Amino acid sequence: MTECHGGFGMGDTPDELTASLDLVNKFHDAFRGGAKGWLYFEWGAPTINFGGLLFTPWAGTAVRKKNYYVYQQFAANLLNENYINTTLSGITNFGADNVSAFTAPNRADINVVNWNTDAQNRVRLYFGGNISTINIYRTSATENNSLVWNQNNVGLNYYDVDFSGQSFTTVRITW
Repeated sequence: MTECHGGFGMGDTPDELTASLDLVNKFHDAFRGGAKGWLYFEWGAPTINFGGLLFTPWAGTAVRKKNYYVYQQFAANLLNENYINTTLSGITNFGADNVSAFTAPNRADINVVNWNTDAQNRVRLYFGGNISTINIYRTSATENNSLVWNQNNVGLNYYDVDFSGQSFTTVRITW
């Protein structure tokens, strides 16, 4: 994949959010296919490119694009984590390429792309042990890697999460 990529319904001139959601789905596809890492090489014509992380006009100030925040959100704390398979059930219009999960001895990250314009509310996520803390981050049309929810001392092995329409959500839990 290059930084100037076409993907899910993108056509020749995708908007920033569509391009960023497609970028995460490419991550999901790669890890589900057995990849052990990811190299993102930023090069191209950034004055017309919506797939890149930065908009860098000649002699102008660089501007962070949605892909910047999505890449930051996806890649945060992935070092020393292991990819784990996820199972989906009872979620409308979701497939395996919408979700990826990574775990470390005391933490797990679940990344969800919701292409749907409708929110997927109260989706129950199950975990192998009781949750100590939960933090939920989101990039959407109005949010850029924003912490939208956190709770301490959860004490459950599941959590109900709302996934906004056309958004990328990371659910980070610790045990």
